[in-house]
Amino acid sequence: MRLPFLALALLVTTAFTDTRVFIGELFEHNLGDNFTVASGKNNRPLPSWLMIRDQILTGIPTENDVGRHTVVITSRGRKPVYLYLNVEEEVISPCGTVNNTFWMETYHEQNATLANRIETALAMNELELDPEVKTVRVYSYNFSLINRNLEEISQDAVSGQYMAIWKVACEDFDDALTYMDDFVDREDVDYDSIKLAKGFFKPGVAPQPTPEPLEETTTQAYIKTTTEVVRTTRKIADNKPILLNRLPSFVCTRGEMCELRVPAETFKDAEDGDTFKMKLSVLALDNAEVWMINESNKGLIGIPMRTGEFNYRLEARDKAGQLASAPFQVNVKPALPTNHRVELEMDMPTPQQMATNPSKRNLLMRALARSLKSPVHSFTIQEIGSKNNKTMVAFSNNTIPYKVCDEEAVDAMASKMIMKQKMRTKTEFVKTMGNQFYVRRATMIRHGNCDETVEISTTAPTIQSMQEADSQLMLICILLFLLLVIAVAIIIYCACIKKNGKKKSTSTEYVSKGLPVVFPDEVEENDPTHAGTPMLAREERPPLKVSQHENPLYKPPPPIASNSPRLGHASSSSNQKLQSPFIPP
Repeated sequence: MRLPFLALALLVTTAFTDTRVFIGELFEHNLGDNFTVASGKNNRPLPSWLMIRDQILTGIPTENDVGRHTVVITSRGRKPVYLYLNVEEEVISPCGTVNNTFWMETYHEQNATLANRIETALAMNELELDPEVKTVRVYSYNFSLINRNLEEISQDAVSGQYMAIWKVACEDFDDALTYMDDFVDREDVDYDSIKLAKGFFKPGVAPQPTPEPLEETTTQAYIKTTTEVVRTTRKIADNKPILLNRLPSFVCTRGEMCELRVPAETFKDAEDGDTFKMKLSVLALDNAEVWMINESNKGLIGIPMRTGEFNYRLEARDKAGQLASAPFQVNVKPALPTNHRVELEMDMPTPQQMATNPSKRNLLMRALARSLKSPVHSFTIQEIGSKNNKTMVAFSNNTIPYKVCDEEAVDAMASKMIMKQKMRTKTEFVKTMGNQFYVRRATMIRHGNCDETVEISTTAPTIQSMQEADSQLMLICILLFLLLVIAVAIIIYCACIKKNGKKKSTSTEYVSKGLPVVFPDEVEENDPTHAGTPMLAREERPPLKVSQHENPLYKPPPPIASNSPRLGHASSSSNQKLQSPFIPP
């Protein structure tokens, strides 16, 4: 009787259909309008990679969720429904094991919460070339580095908390590049960096799970025995890393660059070596946010923007994807007061990227240190926001004292950014900050004990505007030169006309005298000529009556010769009579 019952039990157990879900694959199951409860096995909470959204059970499993998961769905008026979800590692690429698969990869800096990963998967699924083939996968950043053999084709400087991948072509390089060009031009997709690569899945990199026991039946002993046989025959290819020493608590200052030195002997892996031979990542606990990254492979570095005590976990993964972790705490204290504030309005990155992307803030701090020729720890980021539709970052120099107003130090820092004569940002400062943080406007605000000075606001000249200004200045200079030439020509022309006019008037003024005019009262009484009008005299004669006051030295000119032109001209007059010669008394 035992064997038939065992066969019946096995038949009942395998009657439930299992659903296979790959690591990083978006899972969705419509619960219907009548459902009341969805829970794990034995009324436990749902698995951590599942959640309910708008009457839909949805989720994305990670590499740590490999194994079998049971979900019990209870609905009104119906029997409970059991879902058995098998999370598996994907080993066959969409293009098969022979052809290379071209992958499009987008990297995201926001926290790798389940809700964020689901939103990303839903958005990328809408971009699928073939809606029947669901190839979108959302992986953690660390798992994406080890689960495939890839050849990078083109990429930005990639990093992030998680990333999304999907197939764009099989062996057709031109199609892959065309798709990438079209994707980059789209403005409805949100990501921080992008990469195009080709390759295959690499099997055996996900952590091996602990199988979930099946339903409590008489076959449980048989299944456990089978499971134990499998466990004893599995070959362990790699040892897990181990935690050697716990991490201390760290103290940082809000808005300032903070380095968390991680000792090399924190973790140890038999195959890979010490801590920095493994992949390090930080996981936030409670209400903390991740603001530090493993940048120099000697520790964690970043700029916190919140004060308080926060708990984190440092994870170290070996090449096989196995991990060890160490909890630690960071106490972020407020920054010291300040009596000045510099506001930079930039085209990029966006305020959200500056607020959530640790690497962006680190790069900005280094750009400020390089541009202002000061150590990177000299500056404090006061605020990150938006202003005039631009990204606004306010910072101060924490080496300048705040209890007294050191105007020389403030002016010295401002002079490295601002030209006082033209009230514009220096081109050298804009170029040194780089296109990644292109400064459009810089504003120096003094407050506290320095608030007597006037706010200095400058606008940075763009390359295009500087070229336009140069061309406009050249055009203005040419126009002024032409106007000057025209004015000089007009002045010269007017001077010439005036000179010619004077010459003409002078020539007409000085003419030959001709014969003198003799009035009637000057004619002698014995002169037979009587005239009532002035007459022309043949020769010049003195007045008839000379007063005693006249000059006695006066001598009349000699008589005019007969061949004088005046005499000849006068003789032509028929109405005049020749006068007798004048004899002085």
